Amino acid sequence: MDERPALTKHTSVTDFNRFYWLKQELIVFCRHHQLPVGGSKAELAERIRYYLSTGGQMVAHKNQSSRSVARDSDASITLETPVVHYRNDTKTRAFFVAQVGKQFRFNHYLRAFAQQINDGRMTYGDLVSGYGHSLENKKTTIDPQFEYNQFQRDFHKHNPGKSHTACLAAWQRVKKVPGGNTYQDYLHCVDRKG
Repeated sequence: MDERPALTKHTSVTDFNRFYWLKQELIVFCRHHQLPVGGSKAELAERIRYYLSTGGQMVAHKNQSSRSVARDSDASITLETPVVHYRNDTKTRAFFVAQVGKQFRFNHYLRAFAQQINDGRMTYGDLVSGYGHSLENKKTTIDPQFEYNQFQRDFHKHNPGKSHTACLAAWQRVKKVPGGNTYQDYLHCVDRKG
């Protein structure tokens, strides 16, 4: 079994792709090599792949910085406030908690609004309604960047009596070997060991 190499500027793209990396490891690598550290884990990985293959930085697409744009939450948010510059921030959280209760959590439905351009045709009242519907129709799939969450769900589905500690040990094992990080990959890893 191959051991996971340290992530350095000499790591091949092939090795980078074969192993699991924590987002924090990707951020540390980016900082060390003066690469931008913002964005999702997938964006960081793409930056690193580019750097490892070319030795250079990806050209960033120039878009208006979210910090230079007034957020909807800079003013008081009401049910009638148009959704234009939505952010998942403290003031927006306070609005949603006031509307739906302490159990409120930002979810996939709301995170999508922070990533897209909103034209103001929707209101925060529409978002509250959409949030409620999103809870009723809970998403059954997990986005690819949440590998551990998917692994954990699959592990417990196939091992209902096993503890969280057992799941964590299985995860630690599969992420250290080359290849994917799915529950199926874990089963192959266990089969190879015998």
